[in-house]
Amino acid sequence: MGVPAAADRGVCAALSAIAASRIDPLHDALHPAGPLGPSRLDAHLDALDQWQRVQDDVTVTSAVTSSAPAPAPPAGPLEEDAFEALEALGLFLYRDPRLMARALRVLRHHVASYCCHGAGRAAAGVAGSVGGASAVEGDDSKASESGAGVVGIGRVYRLLARTVLPALALAPANFAASNAVWGVLRLLPFAARFAVYRQAQDVWAKTPLLQGAAALSVDGFRRICRRLHNPTSQKEKREVLGPYRLAVAKLSAATPIQVRPP
Repeated sequence: MGVPAAADRGVCAALSAIAASRIDPLHDALHPAGPLGPSRLDAHLDALDQWQRVQDDVTVTSAVTSSAPAPAPPAGPLEEDAFEALEALGLFLYRDPRLMARALRVLRHHVASYCCHGAGRAAAGVAGSVGGASAVEGDDSKASESGAGVVGIGRVYRLLARTVLPALALAPANFAASNAVWGVLRLLPFAARFAVYRQAQDVWAKTPLLQGAAALSVDGFRRICRRLHNPTSQKEKREVLGPYRLAVAKLSAATPIQVRPP
């Protein structure tokens, strides 16, 4: 019938439990004091930045790369079966906001620590990632793995395009999730990032649930605009309210369903 298995709430709950059993240990290792406490990943990225600057300084001054090893990752990579569970959930990941938030934090760690060779905050989004835009739409053969058993960057691209961004579009007013998604996307090369967006748009065009969410969002946005822009109001009033219409459009760009009235 073309209906994903995860549409059934029982199957969705089982897949969420499988994904959580793989993600939670990594998340706890990265955030030993909880999500509001200091992150070991942020400390690791700062150490990588410092190490990268030392490498660049040594190369410029002596034309020889320093032999100092890169800082060790704070936790292991995200496993294959975790990717499989998240991919099986698809856009229905939005039903479990806790799992979605934890998965995004761990995915950011996976990209920064295992898919960007020696790249910290500054270098990760420039040219550190393996693969490229071609890995988003093709197989994973062009996205070499960072090590034995490590899932390649091409799989991350597809997870973002087919699971994470569609799930984010269905999450009502979840600004924390939007920020967490950007935390992963900002590590990707510019071209690959927009290839992910393009494939997410293709998924959107083929998914009735996302099309329904889009219709609800458009209807909600029009209701807000009618309140802010009354055709019978005075010109001065329209000029005052005009910037608010633009602000609503800007704030709802990442998760448009948040403008849907309750």
